[in-house]
Amino acid sequence: IQNMNVYDNIAYAMRVIGARENSIRKRVPYLLGLVGLNSKARSKPNQLSGGEQQRVALARALANNANMIIADEPTGNVDPKMSYEIVDLLNHINADGTTVIMVTHDLHLVKTFNHRVITIKNGVIESDCPDASHIDVEPYKFEKPEDSVGSYFLEEGGEDLDYLVQNYGVVDVVSDYSEDSQSEEVEAK
Repeated sequence: IQNMNVYDNIAYAMRVIGARENSIRKRVPYLLGLVGLNSKARSKPNQLSGGEQQRVALARALANNANMIIADEPTGNVDPKMSYEIVDLLNHINADGTTVIMVTHDLHLVKTFNHRVITIKNGVIESDCPDASHIDVEPYKFEKPEDSVGSYFLEEGGEDLDYLVQNYGVVDVVSDYSEDSQSEEVEAK
């Protein structure tokens, strides 16, 4: 949402389903850290790179603990390293129990992450394979990015945490956010 900063873009997904503000103040900083955007909480979408915008969209999708994420070309407008980071994050989300369905034309990424591959051609399922071993391309060769996407949790006393406390009433940055505690506080319409 172009007229909202990153924090409010993510919080919006929770507000529309009636989440309590104290849940939002805990969940949004956690998600900002998860997607590596804690230093961008105040930024508007037009101040972000394509990859950062994709990560805001991903954080918004994760805000309400969705059981499934459908990512349609999540790496379409970013370079190979950022593509890797985005898919690596989706991979971690999948490992934590969320079903991830990703549509992509980037066979190198498919080969790199080596998950189930369903190929659709002209609207018809052409193949359904348990992994990417049948794809005849090389996986990406670069190392896992030094700045792992999931490692950006807000630090106490940091400028970004001070901003969130001052403007949004964030009182506790939770590094091990419990989905159970959030689900008790969110009342869906």
